[in-house]
Amino acid sequence: MANFMSFITLICILSLSPRPAFAADTPEGSTLRTYIVHVERPDGEGRTADQPEELESWYRSFLPLSTRSSNEADERMLYSYRSVFKGFAARLSPDEVKDMEKKEGFVYARPEKILPLHTTNSQGFWD
Repeated sequence: MANFMSFITLICILSLSPRPAFAADTPEGSTLRTYIVHVERPDGEGRTADQPEELESWYRSFLPLSTRSSNEADERMLYSYRSVFKGFAARLSPDEVKDMEKKEGFVYARPEKILPLHTTNSQGFWD
């Protein structure tokens, strides 16, 4: 019973926190969001540079300088796209996206948009 009461107390304390626990902040104070970033190799850099390690390194070159060589880069880079288009998903601030727009090879960056799952009404399917 004591463990249950401790758990309830912890939940109450966390729920009163003025800032959500999942909101990551940059040093400048702006909140990070997940962006899908589409990039394109500059002309002259052919398909020889499409090895996974080289792509990862190139994608990281778009991240802010302060995060490139640290473990923070691993935390910020969420996914690397290789098949349909070249790009990556990363946690970025709006200012970091604006800086990224100036780099050669940048195509666009869009905030992640979670869409609701749509399904057909199949309640009678198993009957």
